[in-house]
Amino acid sequence: MNETIKNFAIKYGIVVDRALNDPEGYDGYRTYDRMNLFIGATKEYYLNRAWHMEQEKKERKEEIELELEKDELHNLMLMAHDRDITLNQMCEMILGEFMLNDNLNKISNKENE
Repeated sequence: MNETIKNFAIKYGIVVDRALNDPEGYDGYRTYDRMNLFIGATKEYYLNRAWHMEQEKKERKEEIELELEKDELHNLMLMAHDRDITLNQMCEMILGEFMLNDNLNKISNKENE
């Protein structure tokens, strides 16, 4: 059993220390059931949290239309393929880097004034 999970379970009273050290001699089945419930709840919490983070990420996006030449589109598709990502992800990455660089340039220009 993972030591972090074990320590967390003991700290918050899910199980007592001696139950984990000697499950046969201290109601091992109840300890096992409690740990399974705890692990299941922990997984559900993190999956739920990841889902909410993904939804927030989607809400911050806007749809834009790009007009690209065939050779530009082909090059982007090859770049995405090399990185094992979708064309949309590749475009998001490029636009994100462009916006970040643009913001950094604006900040740099303000500091130089």
